[in-house]
Amino acid sequence: MAPETVFAVLSAPQQPQDVVVVEELRYWVDPETTRHLAEGYYLGVSLTGDACLITTREERDALVAEAGCATLTGAGNGVVLESDGPGVDDVALVVDGFEPPESWPAVGPNLLARGA
Repeated sequence: MAPETVFAVLSAPQQPQDVVVVEELRYWVDPETTRHLAEGYYLGVSLTGDACLITTREERDALVAEAGCATLTGAGNGVVLESDGPGVDDVALVVDGFEPPESWPAVGPNLLARGA
């Protein structure tokens, strides 16, 4: 299943705020696919077609990015990836239409945060 089929944000043209300017990221995420979800969080598509949750943070005057990627299988509960996030307890990348529990408020398109 292609990420574009479950993340509507990927169908919109990339805007300047969607671009992650970290050179190393291009080795695992297609730079044309990144979309800003919330402060420090982006959605992207890996070079192998997987959905990726990208987190960014400032470290010694440089932007650092990390990405976790998962293959979309069509099965599951709508949660693609869960991760510890900077400044919140946990974050979750979810597909369009996912109904989150009250304890996981949406903080951006396709992004939930427990502890926000």
